Amino acid sequence: MNLLEKQLKFINRSPNNIMLSICTSNKEVLKNILMSQKNKNKCILIESTSNQVNQYGGYTGLNPLEFKTMVLELAEKVHYPVKNIIFGGDHLGPLPWCDKKEYIAMKNAQDLIKLCIDAGYAKIHIDCSMKLEDDIIFDKDVIVKRTVDLIQYSEKIIEQKMAETKDYIHPFYVLGSEVPFAGGYKNNTNNSKTKIDFENIYKDIELYKKEFEKRHIPKKWKYVIAIVAQTGLSFGINDVQTSKIDTIEKKYDFHNLFLEAHSTDYQNKKNLELLRDNNFKILKIGPILTRTYLKTLLFLQYIENMLPVADKSNLDVILKNEMLKKPEYFNQYYNKTDKYFEAELLYSFSDRTRYYLENQNVQSAIYKLKENLTNMEIPIYLVETFFPQQYLKIKKGLLDNTVDNIIMDNIASVLELYESVSE
Repeated sequence: MNLLEKQLKFINRSPNNIMLSICTSNKEVLKNILMSQKNKNKCILIESTSNQVNQYGGYTGLNPLEFKTMVLELAEKVHYPVKNIIFGGDHLGPLPWCDKKEYIAMKNAQDLIKLCIDAGYAKIHIDCSMKLEDDIIFDKDVIVKRTVDLIQYSEKIIEQKMAETKDYIHPFYVLGSEVPFAGGYKNNTNNSKTKIDFENIYKDIELYKKEFEKRHIPKKWKYVIAIVAQTGLSFGINDVQTSKIDTIEKKYDFHNLFLEAHSTDYQNKKNLELLRDNNFKILKIGPILTRTYLKTLLFLQYIENMLPVADKSNLDVILKNEMLKKPEYFNQYYNKTDKYFEAELLYSFSDRTRYYLENQNVQSAIYKLKENLTNMEIPIYLVETFFPQQYLKIKKGLLDNTVDNIIMDNIASVLELYESVSE
C-alpha cells in the first residue's frame, strides 16, 4: 500500500476528513510549507500542473523528475520526512498545447504523462476539457474519449513499469472535465457556474464508466479515485466567488468516487466545510500560497522603509519593473488603462506575481530585504501592526521574532484553515 492509498483510507475513516492538495512550484513557499509541517507526522500532497512543469520545462524550466527532485532536496534541507510526500500531476492533458492540432497536442500530453509516471507520481489528474486548434465538434463525448485514450496510454506505460520493477505501485487517476478557469478568471469576467450540479457530475461519471467498458478496461476503473467537478468557487482581480450550497446532497453515491475541488483559495471555513460535507474530499490551493508569501514580503518592506536602512530593497519597484518587461503572464488579466492597474499588479487575488517571484532581480531584492531586517531587531509594535497573529505568538513565546519565522508562520496559517476543516 502506497502513501496515497493510506491517505484515501484516512479520508474514508471519517466524514470530516479531507486531503489538501498543494499546487505551487515556488521554492520558498514549498520550503516554508515543509518546514512548518515537519513535526506534525502527516503526509503532504504536492502537485505540479502541466503549465508549470512539463517536458519542455513549462514556466518553471523543470520537467516532472526535476520538480520532484527539487521538492525532495528542499525537504531534506529542512528535515521534513520525504517518505510523507505524495506527488501528483495536475491538468495532465493537452492544456499547454491547446493551440495545436489534435495529433500534436495529444502526443505531447502522452509524453508528459509518461514523464510523470516515470518520476513516480502517485496521482494523475487527466484533463481534456479544452478545445484544440482543429476541433470542429467539441463536446463531452470528445472530452471523455480523449481522457480514456490517455488512460489507455498510461496503462501501457504502467504495465511496463510493473513488469520491470517488482515493487512498483500503480498510481491513481483523477478525471475531470468541469474545472474552474485555471489561475482565476480574466479581466474580472466570471463565466463559471455558481451552483454545483450534482446530477451533471453523476452523468459525467456514468459517461466515463461506459467508455471504460466500451474499451474493455472496466477493471482499470478501480484506479480512478475522484472526479474534478465545478463548484462555483473561483476568484478574479478583486473578487472571490463562493459556491451556492444550501443543503448537503445525499442523493448520489458517485460510484464510491470522491469529488475534487479546484480554486478553493480564499474561501472561508464554512464554505470549505460545505464542500467537504458534499463529498469534495480533495481540496486544491495554489495562488493563495504565493500571494500570502508576497503579501508578507511587502508588509516586511513597509517595515524596512520605516527603519534606518541605508540600502533599501525596493522590492515592490523591482517586481513591478520585471512584470512590465514580460507582460504575457498578466496582460489577459489586467487592463493597463485601469486606474487601479499598479495596485492590481501586486495585490490582486489573481496573483499573477507568482510567475515573476523567482526572477533573478526579484530574488536579489528579496534577499536584500531579508538581510536588512535580519541585521536589526524589528520593533514589536511594527510586528503587531502588520502581523497581529504572529505578534500574539511572539508574546506567548510560541514564535521567535525573526523575518524567517514570520514568513513561515504566515504561510502556515493558510494550511491551518484547511486542517481545521479536517478535524
